[in-house]
Amino acid sequence: MGEAALRPGAGDTNSLREALSSMLEETRRLSDLVDTLLLLARADTGRALPSLEEVEVEALVREVRDTVLVLGEEKRQLIEVEAEKLFVWADRELLRLALLNLVDNAIRYSPEGFSILICV
Repeated sequence: MGEAALRPGAGDTNSLREALSSMLEETRRLSDLVDTLLLLARADTGRALPSLEEVEVEALVREVRDTVLVLGEEKRQLIEVEAEKLFVWADRELLRLALLNLVDNAIRYSPEGFSILICV
């Protein structure tokens, strides 16, 4: 898709925006896949003990929302966060991956123009 967008006369701004959005989505998915595979590899060798720390859930949820915002925009979806300050003891990376998966599924399986609300 990127190569097609770079060709002379490749298209209008909307076509280029769609190509860029698609590439960003795929890049994010590949990055998440690499993170997950590394986590599984560490678990396989017994080196993936949960790293418990105090995690501010509101900040993490907003970070996840910011990560997937372009995916929602592609489907004209509004992604909002309603949250209070909340701290939990958790493995931050595992919690981030779980939240990313949850919000990604909400984007993927919700209709175009749908609003997604993440409540904490």
